[in-house]
Amino acid sequence: MIDAPTLVFTAHCQVRYIERFLDAQAVADARRRHKHDALILEALADEFQADLKHFRHVVQVAYFHLLHKAGEFVEGSAFRIKLGPLAVCVDGNVCKTTVDTYYPPRRPHSPDEDPMEEPLPDSLEQDAA
Repeated sequence: MIDAPTLVFTAHCQVRYIERFLDAQAVADARRRHKHDALILEALADEFQADLKHFRHVVQVAYFHLLHKAGEFVEGSAFRIKLGPLAVCVDGNVCKTTVDTYYPPRRPHSPDEDPMEEPLPDSLEQDAA
């Protein structure tokens, strides 16, 4: 059995959770008033305290479960834990950010679908063939 450390949740991770899964408008309003995630979290803490406590508990349980299954293999490594529609990025025992797993991919277009690519005139395409 591994002695798993308790996860430390960054302010960024918790603000992202509120923004992506609870109330994006509340975070946008807080961002207008505050510059750093720690101050934003402080401003939103009262309203979302119960939701954040539940979020931290669920992630902590998943983290303990992963360490129990994988053992020392993942200790000290950066990895993601997928929890349904969200994933958390963990580095050591720090939960750094929250990712919405249902966001559309932001990969560049393949050359065939490149919107910046101009089609060749028909005469040049025939010459190339």
